[in-house]
Amino acid sequence: MGNMYSTKRNDVLRKNKNVNTQSRRKFLPVTSEAGDNSGNSQVVTLPEFTDKQKELVIESWTILKKDIDQVGLALFMKLFASNPDVQGVFSPFKGLSQEELSQSNQLRSHAMRVTGDRRQVPQLF
Repeated sequence: MGNMYSTKRNDVLRKNKNVNTQSRRKFLPVTSEAGDNSGNSQVVTLPEFTDKQKELVIESWTILKKDIDQVGLALFMKLFASNPDVQGVFSPFKGLSQEELSQSNQLRSHAMRVTGDRRQVPQLF
């Protein structure tokens, strides 16, 4: 979303008090002595993947990347369907019906930008 949508996101959050506004970082384990348990540290330790987990990720991505454009579109369609307030944060998609979204070349393009970067995920191991 970037900074361009920050103001709109904050407006949506102010209007809908049921939206979880807690930062995700609060749930990551803090490993820095300088950090505190509120998640304000920039240094976190995440568990290493086992060989089996790596194998499963690579296997899954092999299947997903064959049709990554449809995966991206489905991701955004489900996101907007389950969280209608989020759709309003994306100004090009604000007020569009599910049918209009499914036909939107602009949404397909955005979904490809988001998911296209994920094609290299298994190579991170």
